Amino acid sequence: MRDARADGERLRSAFAAVRTLAGVRTSRTALAAALLALVVLDDRVLIPSRGWSVPLLAPLDWTGHLATSAIVLLAVVPAAVGRRSRLALAALVASVAIDVDHVPLYLGWTDGVGGGRPATHSLLTPLVLAAAALALPRARPLLAALAGGVLLHFVRDVATGPGVPLLVPLSEENVLLPWSLYAAVLAALVALVGARDLRERRAARPARALRVREPV
Repeated sequence: MRDARADGERLRSAFAAVRTLAGVRTSRTALAAALLALVVLDDRVLIPSRGWSVPLLAPLDWTGHLATSAIVLLAVVPAAVGRRSRLALAALVASVAIDVDHVPLYLGWTDGVGGGRPATHSLLTPLVLAAAALALPRARPLLAALAGGVLLHFVRDVATGPGVPLLVPLSEENVLLPWSLYAAVLAALVALVGARDLRERRAARPARALRVREPV
């Protein structure tokens, strides 16, 4: 195990060195902006362009969900791209996997709430996962990430299609917000990522200057 960890550290160090020599710097801002552009392309060009069948529409929608979730994680949990990448991956998977509850609808076994999405597309699902996280300390990080992933799914669903029955079983009314508000929130999050990147780069410049001036 120690040898594997040591090998992993050496590989990461070598990759970082290659990136430094090549002058390549990964920009979270560029990534977030590209993801936002993908959401706009998805919702305003590809999906409305034709009447897609469910097997073809689903991947387009999942792409939008993954892009939305990644933007939120980059803005709100920047550590998700580093030390907590495994939990971030779990959240991303959950942000798409929750749509498995649509299968009974498509098979005609049940109806959605108010003619829309299933009852499991409500706050009850992440609350159940959060309760399980409290009850199971060993699985708490994973279950919390899954709960967060479901909430990330709702960020998009609340502004697309028929909306989301968030308050089931208290209410079966679908909550639907304007798509423009959804896009504005994502744009604000991208701006937040950009502001953080800019601040980090400015803070790193004096440190680099000091290292250059140190005597050999």
